[in-house]
Amino acid sequence: MQTLRVKGMRGEPCVRRITEAIRGVEPMANVEVDLGEGGEGTVAVYGVGDLEPVVQAIRSTGYEVEGMA
Repeated sequence: MQTLRVKGMRGEPCVRRITEAIRGVEPMANVEVDLGEGGEGTVAVYGVGDLEPVVQAIRSTGYEVEGMA
């Protein structure tokens, strides 16, 4: 499991958008999103070797990835 800190998430539409973006580059990944508070949350990704495509997929949807949690 690898966990990323992500800014800009506000609700379930954000969860769906991020999950779909990650599965677009890693179809077999298991994704858990915790919205947290104030738009800052975490995204845990299981079953992924290289995290860079995942980070780029999240950023391509307009969210800020602040690093590993």
